[in-house]
Amino acid sequence: MSGICGIYHRDGAPVEPAAVELLQASASWRGPDGRCAWARGSVALGHQLLATTPDSVAGEQPLWWEAADLVIAMDGRIDNRAALASALGVTLDSSVADARLVLHAYRRWGEDCCDHLLGDYAFAISDGDRGRLYLARDPLGVKPLYYHAGVRSFVFGSEPVQVLAHPGVPCSVDEGMVAEHLHGRPVSVEHSLYRGVHRLPPGCWLVVEASACRRHRYWELDPGRAAAGFRQPEQYLEHFLDLLRLAVADRLRATLTPAVSLSGGLDSPVIAGVAQGLLDAAGRGERVHSHSIVLEQPGCVNETPCIDEVVRHWRLAASYHPLGSGESIDWAAQARRRRYLPDYPTA
Repeated sequence: MSGICGIYHRDGAPVEPAAVELLQASASWRGPDGRCAWARGSVALGHQLLATTPDSVAGEQPLWWEAADLVIAMDGRIDNRAALASALGVTLDSSVADARLVLHAYRRWGEDCCDHLLGDYAFAISDGDRGRLYLARDPLGVKPLYYHAGVRSFVFGSEPVQVLAHPGVPCSVDEGMVAEHLHGRPVSVEHSLYRGVHRLPPGCWLVVEASACRRHRYWELDPGRAAAGFRQPEQYLEHFLDLLRLAVADRLRATLTPAVSLSGGLDSPVIAGVAQGLLDAAGRGERVHSHSIVLEQPGCVNETPCIDEVVRHWRLAASYHPLGSGESIDWAAQARRRRYLPDYPTA
């Protein structure tokens, strides 16, 4: 969970590096592996790193491509690295960061670059030649991106607190969104709990210029799209399994041993089994680490026997977390002990 933030003075006034550093400091927990800021003229970008993939430490961000006058700050990962690099004519190795591939994609396809990206991401690109800021969010909205579009300044960040840290952004509660959350069914995809602080909806990009902002939805689910057209039901099953293996394999490109939240249901055992099978086939010698809640309250279904069967079959490195009546689990504390998460503020 890295973080990005930035400021664009739409009136052309210069941005001091200290201004974007203030945004970074407001969400310091997003950068346990380092942070850096870049500022030039009316634009400043900040990046906070949590290294989750081998290539994430290959290029310090914000990443500047001087020849094209492009600078990127990105939170996320690109899964179709090989296909993307081939299409762009880029020689791919572990020293090529995902952010650099995205820069190449933007240079080649401009606003349509997201049509060629697969993965979870939120990024901002300062386009000096065109005098604009380009922001994008992945199709499912896995990575967050908030912004305030003021007349003088455009401010964005991975979290609302970063946007609100800018002195030009008012802090005012959006009572309508509070009501949606209290009702337990928030429906807005672009409003936040604060007036004037918006979320870029999933599958959208946003171009910010001095006089206007232009948003476009580049992806949405099409329920009427025709199926693959296989003749036999078994072919659909094989196609699904191929896609499942590919999706799980993409998540195995990591700096840490893979872990899964394992229950006695269907989804998580399948994912755990596919992951461990892929690791075994690659000869990596790693065991997927499973975490399971064990309910001890009277009347609750005990899923432990099903979990035990999955653990034994795949020889997982299992951890069980008993949960009795009135108890809770500090998942963040346990994850920090295993270096899965950075330290979050307690206040």
